[in-house]
Amino acid sequence: MAALTAMLLSAILLMTFAMIAVTSAQETPQVYAPDEKPFGLGYGQWSVKWWQWSLGIPMADNPAGDETGEKCAQAQNNPSVWFLAGTFGGPVTRSCVIPQGKAILLPVVNNECSYLEFPAYKTEAELTKCASSLIDKASNLKVTIDGVNIPDLNKYRFQSSLYNFTMPSDNVLGLASGTTDSSANGYWIMLKPLTKGAHTIEFGGSILDVSTTSNVNFATDATYHLTVQ
Repeated sequence: MAALTAMLLSAILLMTFAMIAVTSAQETPQVYAPDEKPFGLGYGQWSVKWWQWSLGIPMADNPAGDETGEKCAQAQNNPSVWFLAGTFGGPVTRSCVIPQGKAILLPVVNNECSYLEFPAYKTEAELTKCASSLIDKASNLKVTIDGVNIPDLNKYRFQSSLYNFTMPSDNVLGLASGTTDSSANGYWIMLKPLTKGAHTIEFGGSILDVSTTSNVNFATDATYHLTVQ
């Protein structure tokens, strides 16, 4: 009887250790919490850095329009964070080499409004409402890291403060070059530095607005095959 009991206990322990091992292998990747301030800045402040980076790159070299990943390293001058780009609509698969030790900021779904784009607006409140109105209609949000879903993405929506950016000629907005004030809203995820080697990141979402004043039907789906080295 004692021997049978010992065998049962051993089997239970082995099953427990196996379950722990599986859980550990499938645990959610390291994501900075919504209220954290990685490298001294909150998510809303990092979104400003991302927009200034993205809108400051000419269309010909802009990572958001890149179909392969060859533009991935454009203007990646931040010493702590690597920026990933979404798309101007539709799916894309990119391959990219990034340095080990950098956090990764990715836009799940985002939007910004500036005075250059909307010259009728005169106040920060108007820009803020403009930026958030489309994000209010965002759905189908997803972020997966090496096949593991990031949960509770609704907690990762952030509003920026008023900021400025400078657009070059041949910019992604198709406007005259210049500097303007803007407000941004969207869903963001910042990953802690990934381990050396190959990783796959997929993110995106959709926005549908069929109101009488707008007819927006937008979806983005970006897949990155990253090599961290």
